[in-house]
Amino acid sequence: MPSLTSIATALFGLALLAVSNAQDATQHQSTPHQSNANVTEPDSGMLLTALNDVDSYKSSTLICLYKVNKLEVKKNTYNYSVTGCKVDPEFVGRCPDLTTFPGCGSYNVVLTAKSKSKKPKVQSIKKASK
Repeated sequence: MPSLTSIATALFGLALLAVSNAQDATQHQSTPHQSNANVTEPDSGMLLTALNDVDSYKSSTLICLYKVNKLEVKKNTYNYSVTGCKVDPEFVGRCPDLTTFPGCGSYNVVLTAKSKSKKPKVQSIKKASK
């Protein structure tokens, strides 16, 4: 028969595992998935800020963001390669998954930011060629 100490230790271990999984799930909800080491949290945040500001778009294409695949920066121009879905204005921002909306796939999103303190603007959103 297992001792009270071994049962308590097992329950404590399960509780730690549950807390760890809950924290991981919370972190993944607040930011898009990242698959490239050169994409930082501020870079992803800047992209989401720009995507959410529909009034400043110079593009007629609107997307929700599922994953940032790659980022290239040249001066004040940020060229993101992302996975996302074409959406209506009320759904821009972060995609919950790739099955909710039609038109999901790879997109190239170009932002410009005059400086780190200025709001970034979406210059273009184009479906990536295969």
